Amino acid sequence: MKIEVKDDPNSHSFKLDLLLDVDSDDVITCVSSYDANIYVGTSSGRVLHYHRFEDIPGYMLIGNVQILEEPIKKFVIIPAVEKVLILCGSIASFYRLPDLSPTSTRKLKDINDVSLLMYSSEQNRPSDKMLLFSSNNIRIVQFDEEQIKLLKKINYSNAIKGISTTSTMSTNFSNLVLVANTKNYDIIDMRLTRKIPLFDYRSDDDDDKIEPNFIQFEARDRGSTFQEYLLTINSGDNTSLAMFINSLGDVTRGTLTWSGYPVGGIAVEWPYVMSIFPNNELQVSSLITLDTKATLDLTQLHSTSSTFKIDKTSTISVECSTLTSILRTCSFKENSIGPGDVINDLGNLVIFSGSKLWLMFPENDILQTYDSWLELLDEGNLDSIVETIRKKIDKSTGRIKSFMIHMLVLCLFQLEKFNEAKKYLFSTSEMKPIIDPCLVVYLFGYSYDDLDFKLFSGIKDNINRFKIIKNDKFLLTYIKGAYPVLSNSQILRRTFVKLLNSDDEVIDFFEGKDINNWSSLNKANQEIIDILEEKKFNDATIHIYRKLLEVKPDEDLAVKVCNLILNVMSGQENSFHLVDIILENLPIISSENNYSSLLFEVLKVDKDKGINYMKSNNKSKFKAIHNEIMSDISSKYGDALDFSLLRIEFLEASLSSENLDELLNEVLRLLLSPLILNENNINNFEILIETYRILNSLQDPKWPKISWLDYLHIRINSSGCNDLIILYLKFFELLLIKTNLGKDITEFLKDELLEGKTFSYFNVLKPDVDVINHLLSHSDFSAAEVFAINGRLPYPKIKSYPKLTEESKINKSTSSIKLNLITIFDYYLKENTTDSANEFSVAHFISNYGSTYFTPNEIVSKLPSDIPLVHLLDYFSSVIIEFNLESRKKILQKSLTKADSEFTRQIYRQFLEEGTN
Repeated sequence: MKIEVKDDPNSHSFKLDLLLDVDSDDVITCVSSYDANIYVGTSSGRVLHYHRFEDIPGYMLIGNVQILEEPIKKFVIIPAVEKVLILCGSIASFYRLPDLSPTSTRKLKDINDVSLLMYSSEQNRPSDKMLLFSSNNIRIVQFDEEQIKLLKKINYSNAIKGISTTSTMSTNFSNLVLVANTKNYDIIDMRLTRKIPLFDYRSDDDDDKIEPNFIQFEARDRGSTFQEYLLTINSGDNTSLAMFINSLGDVTRGTLTWSGYPVGGIAVEWPYVMSIFPNNELQVSSLITLDTKATLDLTQLHSTSSTFKIDKTSTISVECSTLTSILRTCSFKENSIGPGDVINDLGNLVIFSGSKLWLMFPENDILQTYDSWLELLDEGNLDSIVETIRKKIDKSTGRIKSFMIHMLVLCLFQLEKFNEAKKYLFSTSEMKPIIDPCLVVYLFGYSYDDLDFKLFSGIKDNINRFKIIKNDKFLLTYIKGAYPVLSNSQILRRTFVKLLNSDDEVIDFFEGKDINNWSSLNKANQEIIDILEEKKFNDATIHIYRKLLEVKPDEDLAVKVCNLILNVMSGQENSFHLVDIILENLPIISSENNYSSLLFEVLKVDKDKGINYMKSNNKSKFKAIHNEIMSDISSKYGDALDFSLLRIEFLEASLSSENLDELLNEVLRLLLSPLILNENNINNFEILIETYRILNSLQDPKWPKISWLDYLHIRINSSGCNDLIILYLKFFELLLIKTNLGKDITEFLKDELLEGKTFSYFNVLKPDVDVINHLLSHSDFSAAEVFAINGRLPYPKIKSYPKLTEESKINKSTSSIKLNLITIFDYYLKENTTDSANEFSVAHFISNYGSTYFTPNEIVSKLPSDIPLVHLLDYFSSVIIEFNLESRKKILQKSLTKADSEFTRQIYRQFLEEGTN
């Protein structure tokens, strides 16, 4: 139960919690406490000993001591000697603290009241002396080991209650005692043995229930050490007064008036006095304004006919279950509540009636603030509590301070005072942030399935009542500040990346604050990658993948980055440079399917780089894969010129004399395909044939004539059919290589190839063809003359496969050279007969071959009679020169022979002479 005290400018709340229920027919008569122990006196003369253990929230009965058969009237705790005096009836007994074990100290009899003799307020130390009030005297006694020593005795009749004052007049213990007899209050000077009468507290006609009440309290409005005394007076007519005096009896403040007399006792909790009246009403009056501030019907606590009593003890602690509960940490995601420190409420006012005991204590101001916080949240008026919470933060420590910071930050977020919140967001406790960054992330609208963090239960229960406007700019600033300390927070990393706005920002984050988290592509890092891919931060994603692969090559990761690059390239212009990244990762990939698929895509995007890569890596396991790719290209993209040419280039990269057929088949397939052998290429090629015939006409005096193959090479770029020419030349050269290596080429000389004008030249390679006549019919005179001399067809000057052409060089027997040349000479003579303009060919032939392979008679016999001698001048000049040289040669030989014979005879004679001697 709670009682609200409305007292301007502040309000106070007191709570009454049931502390004990002795569960007995006994009636509680008095209560005292010592450390974690509570001692309850009963009407049957028993003392019940309760103790609060650290791991148990309430008090547990651990002792039951029967003192006498009379009611327990009072406990006097004597801390100086760790004993307690228990007044049972009129007999005072001593027991040890805290277990109430008996002592050997003798009992004191005929005692009406007992109190500690207080030291001077300047001494401020525990007392080992007591005042004993009896019907005849007042005594001062002192403990001397286990004995009681009488220090002083003053006669005083009918003393029923008394207390020692804390006068500043004594340098030792107080010498003034406030005492009440059956009718009035007096002050007794124990040093001077004199009495100072005060006033009556009752009349002769008053009910016996009117008992004296006085209590000492610290008047905090007059100084920290100023002591005052409140004395109650029954004034009649159902009214009573409270007088206030100092230790000398001087009045210190005005009079407090009540209706009725506080028969249930009085107790002070500054700045209030609590009083219980005959109707079991608790009144709370102000010691400053001297008026009643609040009332409470105590029968609401317990419906009983018994009278309620109030008393003051040393401090008693009870668990503040509400505050303890809201301060417990719990999981945000789950309903589990973790352990937490018990928060205690502290009070020293006890109210008891019958067998029940309540503790009255100021309501925890943190709890009050919390309740106000929730109330103002509902009202939308959080502004009015911000400063209150801020002040309490400054005064608090530990968990309570952390809790209050949470409350304040939520207020400031709700009020959009983000900059003010920064100070508290970065507050730490035990090197950890008080506000979990995951909470901040959640408050600003970023929720995840795995979002979980520790949170005060009282915050969690109300967090969704706050409506905080999303502010990505502030959240990004906050995370940047918090991240260096909390870089291992996956929620923080994930949110940070979501808040970044460009690839460059992500890369800076990766290379800077987050670099230590990227030793591998674990689950946490994959989540970051997923966010980047969702935001289309492809450059950043590729950058991260490459860095990871530098740390540790991984096939799955290499496939991921390559697939990502292909996806990027499909929708982004000017991204062909990314092909290099794919190629640098291909060697990591061992899966044939992945490897071939990726390389195939590279070839589609940039065939030159793809081919160069295949050439550089065309070994071991890669070679088989590359061949398979080329086969796929041939089957899937046979109608695509680029891929067909690509396959040819690949085959050329590993060409040798042993694997010519595969390349020949591929070239032939493409050469005969509509991609190459189309109408446009055919027309342009046939124009080249006719142009060549004109250019190579025998009427042209220029020799030597260009060969057909060299002519085609010259005209590649200006022909309008360059692909056809390139393949034409490659195919012819390959066939020629194979022929020169002595291998059969019949399977490649298909009828569909040799039919028609375009490829008729290839007939020259057929084994049953008259090569020279075929070449002459195609106006390839140079090739015919070379074949006549060398016995083989010439390679073009610029070769596609120079290495293989060197390997395939063979020489034919020269026995047929003359016959071959006669064939050519006859053709030239025939053409000369048809057109005398062709006589330059005859002159060319005679000049180059006449002297070497024919006699003059053979040449002259074939020449027509009308051929101009001017064309023969060079030939006959050389013949004459040759005859002269031959004649001189014969003369020289004769001379040498003659000289040699004479020399031989001389040597013979010399040997004979030497033998004779």
